Amino acid sequence: MLCGNVFHVDINSIQKVWLPIKKNTALILITLAIALSSIVPSAHAQATEITNVNYPHSLLYDVETGATDPAAIVNATVTYTGAAAGSYLQIGVFQLDDGSIAAGSATSTPEQCIQNVTASLAACIMPLKDTSGSGNFNFVLRSHPKRLWNLAIVAMLANSSLGTIYESESDYTFTITVYTALGLRITVPDSVTVIVDGRNRSQGSIRLSLIAGYHNVSLPDIIQLSNDTRIRFIEWSDGSTQANRTVLLNHSLDLEANYVTQYLLAVESSLSVSGAGWYDQGANATISANSTVPMSSLLGILGGSWVFQGWYQNGQMLTSSSSTLLQMNHPVSVTARWSPDYLIPLILLTVFALLVSFYLIYVRRTRTKRKRSRLKRSRRRRRAVRKP
Repeated sequence: MLCGNVFHVDINSIQKVWLPIKKNTALILITLAIALSSIVPSAHAQATEITNVNYPHSLLYDVETGATDPAAIVNATVTYTGAAAGSYLQIGVFQLDDGSIAAGSATSTPEQCIQNVTASLAACIMPLKDTSGSGNFNFVLRSHPKRLWNLAIVAMLANSSLGTIYESESDYTFTITVYTALGLRITVPDSVTVIVDGRNRSQGSIRLSLIAGYHNVSLPDIIQLSNDTRIRFIEWSDGSTQANRTVLLNHSLDLEANYVTQYLLAVESSLSVSGAGWYDQGANATISANSTVPMSSLLGILGGSWVFQGWYQNGQMLTSSSSTLLQMNHPVSVTARWSPDYLIPLILLTVFALLVSFYLIYVRRTRTKRKRSRLKRSRRRRRAVRKP
């Protein structure tokens, strides 16, 4: 509890140092350092240095959620020298416009902040085990930023009683440009990936912080869920039927993309049939086939045909009708079965065979009669020759 009280007092002291930063900052800091050096005892050559500072140079501030995009994360390394036994390293991120510590949280390595106000402020006190060394700090800022967010990282050593050693102070100032953002919430099925301004977002519904103006939003027309199931884009909640569209963001906007589930009707048949394809969930699909289909090659010329037997599913007959309705509440696979009809070719072949037989019999009889006729004429000639 003592540490908490001391840290609170020290933070206020640091804030007082930075409060008039806009009014001749350097002069005030030098004056305070000289004045306080006579009050607070310090070790010889006690100093800190801030390096390796990383921060976003610009970000969006979403007024609706009070959050920045990307997150306002600041990283820094602080090296120290001349620390006495049991000393501490105090560090925080200050807002130069009013001298206050930025709201947020802080973490540190290699030692953890023994007293950090991570729930509310971007500040930390880290215990030191050596007289010199370094610490790495991570700050997440959550204050309401201005258009130009002027910030400073301030680091100081503190003695074992958490008394601030002001002459060890070091600082690093920087500015983040902040743009006011509006919220764009897009609700889609979990399997849909939204593309905004040419950038792929994560699958499913999203909420983005974007600057005011025109933005391109694109969705896939069709998402294949499996070999026989898919979803198809229908329209937006505002009535637009364009999956790829431009929206004007002049206020926070909520859009929902409506998709319909489609199932595949697979039809297996050795002959031409109709009705196969994709259908909306709950829709009625019509499958149909001709009752008879002429056979190919010579049999077809002779009148041979394939006769439709029925529609089958999983080996069971659905109907013997050549045309039927199916309700598409799930993927459907049916098979058309056919049987050959050789009756007309058989009749024609039989008639042809009979005709050929009759013809052969006729030819044979004709030849026999001619042969007999020739024999009779030959006999008559021989008799006529024998007569005197």
